[in-house]
Amino acid sequence: MSKPNWDLLIIGADEDPKDFTWFPADDVRDCKNLIVLEGLRYRNSYLTSRAIETGSVGLFQHLYINARLTGGKVLHISDYRESE
Repeated sequence: MSKPNWDLLIIGADEDPKDFTWFPADDVRDCKNLIVLEGLRYRNSYLTSRAIETGSVGLFQHLYINARLTGGKVLHISDYRESE
């Protein structure tokens, strides 16, 4: 199975995805609806400050498990990495 080549941005539940069109992530999801993260294989996940403040244990558990499985990272939005 090949490594994923796209990034995911997690925003806070009260943030508008349109406010982050400038960020070069391939997909934007909020931190409340965790079921939509099931089955996604992404390289790196980036979180906004609001997502870190309002995210649940389940969110971070899911993100870190995915990072271990795919060799990716869980990073703050300010730590964007173009390529690995």
